[in-house]
Amino acid sequence: STPSKAQVKAAAKKDAYYRQLFGDNEQLFKKRPLHSILGMLSEEVREKWMHYSNTNEDRRLLEQVVSQYRQRICELAASEGEINVGSEPYYQRNTGALFDAIRVVLEDNGVQPLLAWHDTHDSPLRNDRKPDGTLIELANASDSKDWRWVAAVVEIKDDKASENNKVARGQILEDFLDMARDQPRKNMLGLGITKHGKVTAYVSTCDSIDYAIVGKLPALDTNVSSEEYAMVRFIAVLLRYLDPRHSYVVSQTSGIFNDINLVELVPPPKQIVNMLSGSFREFRLKIADDKAFSGRRYYIHGMRTWLYHAQIYYATEAGKVERGDDVILKLQWHASDAREGDIHKKANSMSVPHIPQLVFAGDIEMEEHPGGWEVLVMHNAGASIKDHAIWSNFHNACVIVDAFAGFSHTLLAASAGDGSDFILHRDVSASNLLMHGKDHEPRVIDWGYGLVASAQNLNRTTGLPAI
Repeated sequence: STPSKAQVKAAAKKDAYYRQLFGDNEQLFKKRPLHSILGMLSEEVREKWMHYSNTNEDRRLLEQVVSQYRQRICELAASEGEINVGSEPYYQRNTGALFDAIRVVLEDNGVQPLLAWHDTHDSPLRNDRKPDGTLIELANASDSKDWRWVAAVVEIKDDKASENNKVARGQILEDFLDMARDQPRKNMLGLGITKHGKVTAYVSTCDSIDYAIVGKLPALDTNVSSEEYAMVRFIAVLLRYLDPRHSYVVSQTSGIFNDINLVELVPPPKQIVNMLSGSFREFRLKIADDKAFSGRRYYIHGMRTWLYHAQIYYATEAGKVERGDDVILKLQWHASDAREGDIHKKANSMSVPHIPQLVFAGDIEMEEHPGGWEVLVMHNAGASIKDHAIWSNFHNACVIVDAFAGFSHTLLAASAGDGSDFILHRDVSASNLLMHGKDHEPRVIDWGYGLVASAQNLNRTTGLPAI
């Protein structure tokens, strides 16, 4: 049907936003060889791609896929009618047909795909956004509207759009933000299909958006080119070998949704602080509400954080489970070598007041991300003054004075130091100043940008404005 004026205006507004999103992050895009892109996802995927590309052992399977693909499109054309060649609906239909053909051929050859294709072009996910397609973990394919299960996104354009189309790339960036909002990930995978069915693969990391040209969707009435076989091989390798949870920071078995053991982080963290009795393997964290309540999650570049309300549960020698403290679990993806756990530990050791006690802190080292990951578990610190301002409008002047006196005490005590070192917070904001409990006790959190310094290096490294 013909779109209304309102629909046209809304689409133009969205396109302007996507262009702006891409423009703000254009400098992050870096072209790489395809095998390098695949290596970011999985070493097995990269090795399988290189093996089949060099030996052509999968040629019979690829030919079966192309035959099944063309047959499927003929069936769709007969039942639904012809579609203008080169239009977005044309490539949407052909993309779905290709994924279906690969699934059928793999299953006919005794291989169970790990991923399932979902056409989401007209079926929004839970935040009402509609990428053109998603790859979902097959075991959870029935829950196709949850971004946490999305292993890859697909955005499709018509023949007017080149591979570096700003709207298409902006849409993929927005998809990446949605993928990571409630599911901590070390990378995100997206596919862009543009002019003449050209396919580009994108992988988002903490400091870049790496991309490579994959190939083209197969034509319907000509001999299959090497670019088209490359596309079919690429999708077949993904469906067959890519672990749906390849990018998760948390366990390959339980996810982050409601229950984790710190040993299930990937890889297990190197302990910086452990205030728990016995090994940290002996307790679990029950996540409240199944999702993060706050954090710097909605960012393309730099540090990302996820904060969860949780409760500690201990496993006793008698086999019973006992409930421990209410805590905050913080997972943090760094773009630098800074470590919040080290700084928070130092502040606790200096007896700086009004800082939540660390229960556990650890590093998660990853070769592909030099900045690495960090996990922190700390006592609950209440709600931020930003939230309090929204809830209560700060009617009680005494509460305001007491809270800000406490905040000042904390920051001054940290900057006064312990005789040799002192700490500069360097990220004071309404979100990092909290009040806890009925008495509105002040708390200062988020020391991730903090700096442990000494009088000798103050002028050289920080300057007074940093305090």
